[in-house]
Amino acid sequence: MALSKIAPNRKSLLAILLLAAVTASFAWGFAHLPLENSGVAIDWKQIWGATHGLQANYITTELRTPPWAVPLLWPLTIFTLGTSLGLAAFATVSVLVHSIPKTRNKPLWFFAILSTVIAYPTLRQLIDGNVEALVIGGALLVLWATEKRHPLGLAIGALTVAAKIQASLLLLIVLGYWLLVHWPRRDLVQAFSWSALLVAAPLAWKGAEWWNAMTSFPWTGTAIDSSLLATLSRLGVSATSSLLLWISLAGLTAWFLFSRPIKLGRIQFGWLVSASLLLGPYAASNSVLTPYALGVIPMLLEKPTWGFALVAAYNLPYLFLAHPDIRFAWESSYWTLVLLITWAVLAFSLLAHPEINRTAVQE
Repeated sequence: MALSKIAPNRKSLLAILLLAAVTASFAWGFAHLPLENSGVAIDWKQIWGATHGLQANYITTELRTPPWAVPLLWPLTIFTLGTSLGLAAFATVSVLVHSIPKTRNKPLWFFAILSTVIAYPTLRQLIDGNVEALVIGGALLVLWATEKRHPLGLAIGALTVAAKIQASLLLLIVLGYWLLVHWPRRDLVQAFSWSALLVAAPLAWKGAEWWNAMTSFPWTGTAIDSSLLATLSRLGVSATSSLLLWISLAGLTAWFLFSRPIKLGRIQFGWLVSASLLLGPYAASNSVLTPYALGVIPMLLEKPTWGFALVAAYNLPYLFLAHPDIRFAWESSYWTLVLLITWAVLAFSLLAHPEINRTAVQE
């Protein structure tokens, strides 16, 4: 065998062994954490309890992941609580690193990796355990599928993005509009058919229970809700003024979307997720990882000055780790402010410098 063929095989083998070692380290490390009686894995305990044993329990748990996305969790939740949390943490870090666009500026690229992996929203995600990696990974798959015009890939990506509908609703609406304008009817029919095929059985199985769980969500408007209306209510703003502010933000969002040709790209997706979290009926504070990964980190690589400022804002809560009383009282409201800043900075940057929407798909 030629040496040129042996070297790549050795590199592939080393990569596989390294991946296996890192995966095992995550699984072993988290498996030895005392999770049961601690505040760690507060979300993952619900997810694991609802899906362990290849099930989807929407009745006695707080599971809100749609039925078609639950099978994506089963390869993790078949293991013990700690092991599954370690595997979920590894999957999250892997998706986050993969989501960082390449750039010729290597020092900046390595800084972007560091700023992603050790970011405060990432820490929250690893400690609490949630499914933001599905939304981020699904968004990347959607961009790939729209560029390659791959109906099955698009269906899988869109349904994965919809794993957290409160974060992805606007993204999905804009994606649907863009597809109607740009994709041929044949490809659209194929994508719709694949989507219907993939959701039919899960919805028939657990659709009613999932919908009942979604419409009886207990945390809307509470102290952990970072949506615009919830924060305005906590700050004592009147219902009328809050509604006017919400309508203003929704109107500005619509104007931005339709004042220019829509281009699908990472920064655009990050902006859409920030808008969805602000305008939706509920926004969990750990969901800010998605606009951070999809919008802020690409912004850091394209416009470092604005990017550094946004990265600093997302990591400011590190200063209050030793003050849980302050974080409990203000963190949800703080993330509303950060989402508003993200919405404004990304929108202005996309208007002033449309070329920064790198990996944008357009026709």
